[in-house]
Amino acid sequence: MASHAQAQDLPAKEVAAVGGSLHVVGNFRPGVDPRLMHILEVAAEQTPEYRVEAFSGYRAGDKRFHGKGMAADFRLVNPATGKDLPNYQDASSFRAYEKFAQTVRRVQMELYPELAKQLRWGGYFSGKLGKYGAMDLMHVDLGGAKVGMGGGSWENGLTKSQRGIFPSAVSVGMVQ
Repeated sequence: MASHAQAQDLPAKEVAAVGGSLHVVGNFRPGVDPRLMHILEVAAEQTPEYRVEAFSGYRAGDKRFHGKGMAADFRLVNPATGKDLPNYQDASSFRAYEKFAQTVRRVQMELYPELAKQLRWGGYFSGKLGKYGAMDLMHVDLGGAKVGMGGGSWENGLTKSQRGIFPSAVSVGMVQ
C-alpha cells in the first residue's frame, strides 16, 4: 500500500487505495501536505466509532488553503447506519466532530509539534449561521500562521460569543 507521501503523485482514482482507516473518496484530489494527511490517517485509526472519509483535498485554482495544498475536508460516517453525520453549521453533530478534531490535534502535537500554530479546525471558525466557513466541522488546515480560529480554541472549545450563536452545540475544550 502506498504512503500518503507517495499518494501525492498518484492519479485521483488511485488515491482511494491509500491509507488505513482514513478512506479517500469522491472528488478528493492529491496534493495536500503529506503531514496533514498522515495526521488524519492516524487520527482515523484512533477513532473506531466512525468511518472517516476525506472527500476534498487540493483544489486547483482555489485561492484559499485548499488551493495551496494546506487543507482537507472529511466526514464522519456512522458505521451502523452508513449515514454521514452533518458536517457544516450543524450543532447536533458538533461534539462528535470536535472529539475527532481534538484527536487530530493530539496526533499533530505528537508527530508534528512544529505545526502547533498552523493546525486549525473549521468548527472553531467564527461567524453566524449562514456565514461561509463558520462552524465548518468538516475542515482542517495548516493556515493558522495566517488566520486564527476566531470562534474557539483547542484549549477551551467554542468562545462565549460563538456558543451564543450556536447554543445547542456541545463543546468541551481539551483542557476541561
